[in-house]
Amino acid sequence: MGTVLGVLAFIMGLGAIWFTTEALKRMDDYGTALVKPFVKQMELSLSEARAQSLALEQRLEDLERKVGILRMDHQAVPQIPEDMKSIRQRIDEAQQFTPTNVYNA
Repeated sequence: MGTVLGVLAFIMGLGAIWFTTEALKRMDDYGTALVKPFVKQMELSLSEARAQSLALEQRLEDLERKVGILRMDHQAVPQIPEDMKSIRQRIDEAQQFTPTNVYNA
């Protein structure tokens, strides 16, 4: 008699476990169905934010490149008059050059 009651209790325990897992599955599916629209909206907004972030990063790189070029131009401008003076001096020296008739043999 004890064995029969033990087997019956074992079967009832397995039934209770099965019933509980089925109830949890249904609850999980119901909860997922409630959350899915919100998750989709969040994923869409995240993908838009990523796209905007990439676009802003590209624009920032372009601006950094342009600023670097402007800095180089700005640094080059003060040197131009000095370079012009040295070039003029060399041209004047070249114009004053007189060749000699002496050959080194």
